[in-house]
Amino acid sequence: MILLLLLIWASADIRSRVYVNSLCSVNCKEKKVAITFDDGPSQNTKSILEVLDRYNAKATFFLVGEKALNDVESVKSIVNKGHSVANHSWSHNSLLPIKPVDDITKELLDTNKVLFDITGKENIYFRPPFGVTNPLIAKSIKRTNMVSVGWSVRSFDTISWLPRRIICKRVVRKAKSGDIILLHDRVYQADVLLENVLNILHNKGFVFVTVDEL
Repeated sequence: MILLLLLIWASADIRSRVYVNSLCSVNCKEKKVAITFDDGPSQNTKSILEVLDRYNAKATFFLVGEKALNDVESVKSIVNKGHSVANHSWSHNSLLPIKPVDDITKELLDTNKVLFDITGKENIYFRPPFGVTNPLIAKSIKRTNMVSVGWSVRSFDTISWLPRRIICKRVVRKAKSGDIILLHDRVYQADVLLENVLNILHNKGFVFVTVDEL
C-alpha cells in the first residue's frame, strides 16, 4: 500500500523528479522569477498580455497545440510582445499519460510544428498536462529531446471557488528567487490575479522573466 502511494505521488507531483528530471526552479542570486501560464491560448490571453506590459514583465506560455492552431493571432501576439511559447501537448487529454509512447510523442511533435510554423522559433520546453509524469511520458520526452518544465510555486488558480485574494497571498508568500510560478490564462479573473501578484512581487523587488532567461 505504501509503495502504491509513493508511485502515485511520484507520478502526480512533477517536483518529485522520479520519472523525469523536470526543471522546477533554478538557483540564482538575482531576485527574478518565471511566470508561466498553462492551457492557452484563451479568451483571457489579450488582457493578460496587457497586464504583463504594464509591469514590463515577461512570461512563458505553455500552449495546447490544437488551441494554438485555432488562434494563431494570439500566439503571434505573445511572441511579438517578447514572451516565449512552449509545448503543453496537442490535446491536453487527461488520458495522455496512459497512451502509447508513439501517440504521446506525436502530440509533442505536432505541437512543436505548429508553434514553429507560427513563430519561426524552435522550442525545447514541454510541460506535461496536469504535471503528471510516468515512464511513458519520460520516454516521449527523451525521444523528442525536450526539457520537461514543472514549477516550484503552484497557485491552484483552477479551483474556481477559491477566492483570488487567497490565491494571490499563497503565491506571493511562497515566491523566492529562481522560482517558476504556475498560473493558467483560461481561469476566472486571470488578469486580475496576475495584476495583484505582479504588483506585490514588483514592490518586493522581483523581476519577471521567461523560463529560458531564469
